[in-house]
This record gives sequence, structure tokens and C-alpha cells, in this order.
Amino acid sequence: LLCCCLLRVLVCRIAPCRRSLHRCSVPLSYFCIIRLLGLSQSQVLAVVRLDQGGLDLREFPLAANPHRRRSNMHRQISESRFGSGDRRRRSLGGERRSPSSVSIEGDSRIPEETNFRETCDGIADEFICPITMELPVEPVMAEDGFTYDKSAILKLIQQQKTNLRSPYTNEPMGPKLLPAVQVRNVIEKLVSSGAISGEKAEYWKERIRDEKELKDVKQRADDGEEDAMYKLGCWYGHGKKGLRKDSGLAYQWYRKSADHGCVKGMAAAGYHLVKGLGVEMNRVEGMSLLGMATYARGGSDFAAYFLGIWYDDGSCGLPQNQERAMFWLNKVVNQSCEVRHLTEYHRVNAADRLKKLKEEPFAG
Repeated sequence: LLCCCLLRVLVCRIAPCRRSLHRCSVPLSYFCIIRLLGLSQSQVLAVVRLDQGGLDLREFPLAANPHRRRSNMHRQISESRFGSGDRRRRSLGGERRSPSSVSIEGDSRIPEETNFRETCDGIADEFICPITMELPVEPVMAEDGFTYDKSAILKLIQQQKTNLRSPYTNEPMGPKLLPAVQVRNVIEKLVSSGAISGEKAEYWKERIRDEKELKDVKQRADDGEEDAMYKLGCWYGHGKKGLRKDSGLAYQWYRKSADHGCVKGMAAAGYHLVKGLGVEMNRVEGMSLLGMATYARGGSDFAAYFLGIWYDDGSCGLPQNQERAMFWLNKVVNQSCEVRHLTEYHRVNAADRLKKLKEEPFAG
């Protein structure tokens, strides 16, 4: 009510007379009041109606609810200047956008949006693991007070053991780790909302996809699916999908898949036994598994390749035999094996070996 009276006094001072005020709802009175106080046209017209005695105070929010007077006034003034809803954006620091920065012609790049993204990128940088220099998928807090990716800090703890030092400060610290659940939630919201983008976000999204895929494959392997067991063996063997490279676990999953009848698992488990990778060397058993893999379900090109290479070199307990080498390498080059899990590099190498064997026959 006090605000209404003040407006009335201002209008009376500006307008030449009371009659002119009633006649002009927009020209002089509205223009001057909006300039002085930044109010909307509806508010000024409400004052005019109050002056004429035709306005119920309940229709005027500022007067009807004195407890919300200040907040409503700020909101209405803001809407009159900058618009409402999506048109009124604010930076993270809470500063209002000036009218000059509003995009009139459809230009979507505004200073506040740029500042917002830069601020969010700065927040994300605080969570970057100092070991991997990436956003952690499974963040943990170490005793030095900093956040790390769990797999990276665990690997460091295993390497340094009792002489553990902080990767951030290089000061001595203990091995205790605590899950940083809130950090994970903040990173997930920043990435999923698009507040941060670029390499940091893409790498994190890829890690999350790998994490979900790993969880699904592990569940299927536990349910007895042979292909899922073999896939886990490959991931452990090559350190993929966020897993630490471990030949022992790779062999275990290969052997499980072989026991369930997986031809790829037979070939991979046989190779590990012959080479002694992640398991005690046993060439007899390894060759037996490789031999089974070359014939089961149409044969494995992986098993045929290594038998051909070992016969050509006379290694891994096999005698040097040109005829046997060419037989197995021909299977790889001609793609006569139905189970194909050999890399392109090994296929090219098999073709080169076979070509040399044909050009330079083995003497003896």
C-alpha cells in the first residue's frame, strides 16, 4: 500500500493534472514510472485504478501479501527487464544478465552460457585423478585427502607397498581408501546434463559404458554362458573395459569357457599352458587343447596359426616341419577354419610366412 501511495505521488508530480492522468494510461505517466522504478505496465495501471477507487487490493499482490512483498517485487522487476522462464538466465555466481548480452537474432552463444561451462569445467578439474589425469569412474578418497580412481590408486598401493607416498603431495600416507560417493554423483550429473563436454566427458561416458557392459558380461558368465567367459578372459588378458591386466585371471576364464565347450576358450587356454602365462607351463596339456580346438566345430584359426608358426620355427616343443607348418598356415590364409578369432595382424603374418615357405623350401 505504501508503494502504491508513493507511485501515486510520483504520477501526480509528473502529470500536469489529475484529469490528464486518467486519460493517458501509457504515454507520460507509464513512461516516467517505468523509467524511475522499472515496473511493468500492469503495475502502473493498477495504481491508476487504485487512484480512481476501482481496484480491490486483493488484485494487487504487492499490497495483498506484505510478507512476500519484497520477493514479488524483485521477481516482477526482473521479469519486466529480462523476461521470464528460459529467457532469464543467470550465471553460476548469481549475477543477472545484462540486456545487451541477450541474443535477439537467435545467436545461442551468450557470455553467461560460456561462463557457466567454464565454471563447470573448473569444478570437474578438481575431481580429476592425478594418476590417470581423467575423471574417475569409481572415485575413492585416500588418506592424503584427494580423490583418485580406485583401480589406479590400488595399483600404486600394490607397487609401493610399505613405502607409499601421495601422488599429489609426495608425502607419506597410509593405504586406507574411502568411497567418494558424492563425487561420483556430482560427476555423473555434470556429464549427463551436458554441463561439461569434450575429452573429459567422452572418456568418462566410455568408461561408464564399459562398466555396464562388464557387469552384464560377468552376470552372464556366472550363469554359465561360455562366450561370456571367453570374453572376460580376453578383457583380463589385455587389460580392457577398466580391468587390470591379469594373465592368471585370463587363464581361469579361458579354461572355464573351454570346459563348457567353447572352441575359442580351448585355443586360448592351450596357448597359455604352452607359454606358461598365468599358469604353470604344461605343453602336453596345452598342445592337447590346441589340437582339440583345430577340429572342434570347424576349427579355430587362432590354434591353426600358432601350430603353423611353431612348426615353422621348431619351437614350443614341436619339431621344425615345413609340411606341417604349411598345412596349418594354409588353413588360416584360405579361411577354412569356421571359428575365427585371430587378429588381422596375425592373418597378414600367416600369409607372409606361407609365401616365404613356398619360395624357400626347407632343406632336409
